[in-house]
Amino acid sequence: MNILMMKIPNIICSLSIFLIAGQQFVFNSVQASNLQPKYPGLRLNQSPDQNSKFELYANAIKNCPREFTNWNLVESFTTKSYSLALCQQRDDLYLVGHQKEPHESFISALVESQNNNLLIAGDKDGFSYEISNSELKVFQDNQLIATENLLDLNLIGNIWQLQEIRYNNDELIEVANPDNYTIEFLPDGQLAIKADCNRALGAYTQDGSSISIEIGATTRALCPPESISEQYLRDLQAATIFFFKDGYLYFDLKFDTGTMKFRPE
Repeated sequence: MNILMMKIPNIICSLSIFLIAGQQFVFNSVQASNLQPKYPGLRLNQSPDQNSKFELYANAIKNCPREFTNWNLVESFTTKSYSLALCQQRDDLYLVGHQKEPHESFISALVESQNNNLLIAGDKDGFSYEISNSELKVFQDNQLIATENLLDLNLIGNIWQLQEIRYNNDELIEVANPDNYTIEFLPDGQLAIKADCNRALGAYTQDGSSISIEIGATTRALCPPESISEQYLRDLQAATIFFFKDGYLYFDLKFDTGTMKFRPE
């Protein structure tokens, strides 16, 4: 009994040290979380391999950083040197992206004002960005350092001609006559499609960079043996994601089976 009584103070002392250490750990964790930047998705001087969780390194941005919930891709912008996306989380809007060269020049700028004709965003390093209907202006410490035209990256308003279908089993179909395989997105959600010697109507829905295409009434003419008419229509219905790169339109097919590439007529 005497031995047990002698050990009790030591046990109490050990428990006290453990509780104090636990409280300090919780305090440090809270402090660290409070020091996190409001938008920690992109960090300067970080290589694409280090930040590969973000799909921001293609020439056109497909998605906002998916590590953060409730972020939505509102719109993408592409110029000769910049790939940018307007992303929203609750009431916050950020302009995120990168310069195409060099890749370490990442961008994360809070949108300060926005109306129908002009968007202005700025970051903590003195860079600001102005996007109008037709051009991007980049400022550093209020000095204009770049002006570039926006590429026309709208689904609507173009007739898109198929260039190639590249499957993930290394099969590549290059289209000799792109004007025989076209798709036009109409403002009312309808489609007008040319599939070699056939014509088709259809409908599409778009949510951010996600897309769903349904083929409707189709003519049944007998096309030449080398035609890919049926394959083209089938792959269109397998499109799940669209994005733009250097003025081209791409569809990623479901189950990661391949990609379709189009150019504007």
